[in-house]
Amino acid sequence: MALHEPFGHLQHKLWAKLDWEPPKSVRALRSFLGLASYYHKFIKNFVKIAAPFTNLLKKSTVTYEWEGACDKAFETLKGILVKAPVLKFT
Repeated sequence: MALHEPFGHLQHKLWAKLDWEPPKSVRALRSFLGLASYYHKFIKNFVKIAAPFTNLLKKSTVTYEWEGACDKAFETLKGILVKAPVLKFT
């Protein structure tokens, strides 16, 4: 992924975000979702994108099972978080 020049000074933050691994526990998922939620104003359809995560965090969910929908949502949010409109507020 090419980094945009205006954000060259944020390069270390960009690489850290690009290297994120999918959350392997409820605690890690809450942490990622908390960070993403901070920028929800700048992410169109945030609630729809994050729906697989909120389903995993429901009290009625007995086991933490990461599925394909979670992978897609994670990669989508991760991609959005490293784009210019969101990075302006980092």
